[in-house]
Amino acid sequence: MTMNQRQKISLGLILVILLLPLIAMRFTFQVLWTASDFILAAILLFGTAFIIELIIKFIHMPKMRFAFILSSLLILILVWIQLAVDWVSL
Repeated sequence: MTMNQRQKISLGLILVILLLPLIAMRFTFQVLWTASDFILAAILLFGTAFIIELIIKFIHMPKMRFAFILSSLLILILVWIQLAVDWVSL
């Protein structure tokens, strides 16, 4: 897979992830995102995608590449959960 194809897939996946709360806000009052929530989510997702692109570009050993990509995704998930649950205590 070329870098351009990966970037298109990453962009599409990020847009789908950002559209999910926007759609959910139309159907329920339990999802209450503001513009700053969408901006922060976009920064987190695009930043993680950029880091993964750097990992793919510069790390050539498959096991190390897998470990770094997995750790960056786990960090994204942990930060996302922390922001969703307890924003004030950061």
